[in-house]
Amino acid sequence: MRLNVPTKQKTVRIAGIVALLCIAASTAQCKDAVFAEGIVMRTCAPYDGAALEARIPTVSDNQVVLVQVNESLGAKSFSRPISSRGKPGGASVHLCNREAEDPKYPGVPIFSYRSCVEASSGLVEIGAVSGSAMAGHLDVRFPDGKRINADFSARVLENAKGRGFCG
Repeated sequence: MRLNVPTKQKTVRIAGIVALLCIAASTAQCKDAVFAEGIVMRTCAPYDGAALEARIPTVSDNQVVLVQVNESLGAKSFSRPISSRGKPGGASVHLCNREAEDPKYPGVPIFSYRSCVEASSGLVEIGAVSGSAMAGHLDVRFPDGKRINADFSARVLENAKGRGFCG
């Protein structure tokens, strides 16, 4: 289900519908997060290729979802399965405890990697960049059975645009 949700009222309505679908499907581990706007920045992959990192704060439980994809942002949408981060096209998703807000980027969460749990399976969809905005979708599962299946939006930081140099 792909929806652009510009208001809180629609967010609540959609979350309620999704919750009913989870109950109807009898999946006790179904969890749909409601995200605040995140940020996307350019970074380098473990093999020194281009990569992107999105930090997406949850609204209700003081956590942040860290999405890392070994790919540059661009005009095309793409999806990647959760796989080895060390390979081209690899993707990973972590659920981390939010510790503070980055003073350099208001609204951007700071977290400790020690608090993060990596998703064990799933899919990351990254939308095409439109101006300084990007949207995407996560459908991932964690080792404890928790599932996040939700859309997100992110503000693209200036350093994420264009080509960067890694290595």
